[in-house]
Amino acid sequence: MTAQHSKVRTVVGAALMIGLMAPALTFAQDGSAPEPTLLRESPTRASTGTTLNFCTRIGEMETKWNARVAERESKLTGKRDERTQKLAEKQTDRSGKLGEHRGEWDATREAHFAKLNEMATTDAEKAAVLKFQNDLTAAIAARRTAVDAAISDFRTALDKEIADRKAAVDAAIATFKSESAAALAKAKTDCAAEGAKPAAIREAFTASVKAAQDKMKTALAAVEKRKDALKPLQESRKAAVQKAVADFKAAVEKARIELKEVLVTSKQAAPAAGTSSDGAVPATN
Repeated sequence: MTAQHSKVRTVVGAALMIGLMAPALTFAQDGSAPEPTLLRESPTRASTGTTLNFCTRIGEMETKWNARVAERESKLTGKRDERTQKLAEKQTDRSGKLGEHRGEWDATREAHFAKLNEMATTDAEKAAVLKFQNDLTAAIAARRTAVDAAISDFRTALDKEIADRKAAVDAAIATFKSESAAALAKAKTDCAAEGAKPAAIREAFTASVKAAQDKMKTALAAVEKRKDALKPLQESRKAAVQKAVADFKAAVEKARIELKEVLVTSKQAAPAAGTSSDGAVPATN
């Protein structure tokens, strides 16, 4: 094999077998930041034992190229499906545990309410206990609604971010495939022309594929920077939850003080059963 033919085969093989960049989006639980990873270029070494020039081998290389592209896209789809399933499972698990805890807290709270009702003997005490229960129940409902809305808003925004990233990656890959295919088609046409010059055709083809590759790298680099887009989503959710908790505590404290005042006035003593000596309220989660 001549040195020129060997060089031609190596350059063409590398140009045709440039690996597609496939980002892998990973989300642990809510709030985790996605981490896109680019597949490295994986040029295939030219085989030995043949002296066929660029134009003679172009059909064979096209077949290998198409097979490699299909394989990479299949792996990308598989990884995306796997990560989507894991994210959905974790979100479902977290929602289920939250529901279970809320059910346990509700049962405990009802038990405390029952004790308060037993200790209330006068009409004023009974009315105060009933108002306390209603105020507390309303505060809990408001807090849960706000927390659920914060979680829902975050997940909706997260789903949109994943979809936007996927679309950007798919567009970059599609453009790369289209431009590479166009370069290959032109090379085949040029090779079929009378007086074709394989070396010149190979050089033009390699330059076109390299330009397509650089464009894809730039596009995917921009996608990778989008990982910071989750920070404001996380901060917004955190702020919404913190406000819900603060509003809840304020409402509970107001209800507790009002109840304590009535009970102290009525009994001229310590708060009724169901509250501690410092006026603590029953479980409110």
